[in-house]
Amino acid sequence: MEWRWNNYGQNAQPVGGMATGGQEAFDASQDARDGALLRSLEARLADIDAKLAAFDKANPGFNPDAVEIAAKRAEIGDFSAYDNMQGRGAQNADPTGIENELFNAEKLTWGLKSKSGEEKEIAKANIEATLRRAEEWSDKTGGKLPMSYHRLKSAIDEMGATTGDDYKTELEWSNDFYTKALNKTLADEDIEKANAFIARHPDSEVSRALQSIVKGYKGKTTESKARTAKEEKDAKAIYSEIANIPIDDQFKAFRSWSDEKKKLFRKYYNIDPKKGAEARKWQK
Repeated sequence: MEWRWNNYGQNAQPVGGMATGGQEAFDASQDARDGALLRSLEARLADIDAKLAAFDKANPGFNPDAVEIAAKRAEIGDFSAYDNMQGRGAQNADPTGIENELFNAEKLTWGLKSKSGEEKEIAKANIEATLRRAEEWSDKTGGKLPMSYHRLKSAIDEMGATTGDDYKTELEWSNDFYTKALNKTLADEDIEKANAFIARHPDSEVSRALQSIVKGYKGKTTESKARTAKEEKDAKAIYSEIANIPIDDQFKAFRSWSDEKKKLFRKYYNIDPKKGAEARKWQK
């Protein structure tokens, strides 16, 4: 008897036919497979219908034909129709979520005026993160940024930049000045940074202590020492002009000097009616 495989790759059967019981079993098995395939297809169709319904809900007013045309164009690399649809869909973007985030961020603006540099930086970081999310939302959806965004942006801009100095303690400032002065690297810039900190935190305890530190080190910067050395040299040159002439002539010359020249001379020298010009005691 000749045997052949059926189209489904099932058990071979004689060409001349199959026993009735075997045929019924085969038919039942095939029906089960067809039913499973049908249910799978129906499930896929239901999923597609659900996605389409969700799209229609999120994007009311879209023409189904336009969607199909856009899809066909995209298949050949033309995304212009798709981009236009996306743009129209963005107009329906709901700003409620980002508005809520911005309103919550506005509750942190008190921290921007805190006396604590750490609290300021924490508030600023959180607000700036919310502003970035709002900007990304606007770029993605085309939605208009709410007024709360602009209020927060203004608050950050008015705050100004913070620096690492805002977290220094009194001890850190003191050690910094002492070490730099010891190594002869203390500069006017260090004094300026300290004064800027005091201006940013006028009521803090660190600022009150820092005012005394600045006062003590103001004349010990490299630039200050250089200015002092130049002053002493210029004052000594002025003194040399009259040091070896009679006292009356010294006074006559002194009276002819400008106020600025007199001030510099007197900072380092005296002119006595009996002794004439001489260095101040601390200069000797």
